[in-house]
Amino acid sequence: MDIINTAYKRLFSSKFVKQFLNRYFYSRSSVHYRMLEDQIRMNAYKKAIERYVKPDDTVLDIGCGIGILSFLAAKHGCKKIYAVDNSPIINEAIKIAKNNDLENKIEFHRKDLFSLKLKNRVDVLLHEAIGAFIFDENLIEIIKYSKKNFLKKEGKILPDKIDIFLAPTSYETKLQKEITFWSKKQHDLNLKNMLELSLKNNKYNLNKPTMIEIPNKNDFLAKEKKIHSLDLNSNLKIPKELIINFPINKSRIITGFCGFFKVYFDEEIYLSTEPQIKNTHWMQFFLPIYNETILKEGKNLNLKLNLDENINQWKWSIKIL
Repeated sequence: MDIINTAYKRLFSSKFVKQFLNRYFYSRSSVHYRMLEDQIRMNAYKKAIERYVKPDDTVLDIGCGIGILSFLAAKHGCKKIYAVDNSPIINEAIKIAKNNDLENKIEFHRKDLFSLKLKNRVDVLLHEAIGAFIFDENLIEIIKYSKKNFLKKEGKILPDKIDIFLAPTSYETKLQKEITFWSKKQHDLNLKNMLELSLKNNKYNLNKPTMIEIPNKNDFLAKEKKIHSLDLNSNLKIPKELIINFPINKSRIITGFCGFFKVYFDEEIYLSTEPQIKNTHWMQFFLPIYNETILKEGKNLNLKLNLDENINQWKWSIKIL
């Protein structure tokens, strides 16, 4: 039996990850600092709340964290807010509500969303269940369940649309730089055994999506393409297989694909995680390619991509046409 492999599978089982996120990760102040300090995120949510939350509305804030979206809705003016979160961090949200005289408008529930019971349906679903890899925070099931059990027929989901983009790039991750380093002679020494050790040490990270943060699109080898549009009002499906063609405009080695998304509240109010000088807390996601492949300007690159809620199940392959 591969002890390391077994331990890895248990460590990253969905149950363990969920418990870890709720008890430890989401309870850290630094996590909420990153989200509140993200002005791109906060400005979009604030504008959307001011535009769509009405005085007679009831609001359900899904995964409220320290309650910032609930507080924005309460200060803007609405009848009632239900704030739900299964993490101990909700205790800090309750304190903040009291410190700001907002506790009478907000009803806090520390529990899993799927065990929540409300007497009446709400006018607005307010959520930020979008993970760094879009689907990885159980976005689809959360919205499906909330629509079915909590939202009025004519209710509003904020935000309700997500466009996903990809572009081939020559950007190198730290792991790719390490592998390239060991692949070459250093100080006129052959270190190929260190390459083997590096590949062994990182075998569970190879060919897995990762997060990156880049300030621009200078390393893109083709113009980004929108690969999928997710409409939370109707199209609640993860695309299982996508085939995308990229006309290459730079001759370089491809190291992978840079992914980002745009989150829409409406056509005027949206936020983007595309590479920019001031990135969002989501940054970008990256699909690495470790086989050295040189792309030529004028050629076409074909990407086959299989997606899943579990990012460890994502698969991709390329073909030069």
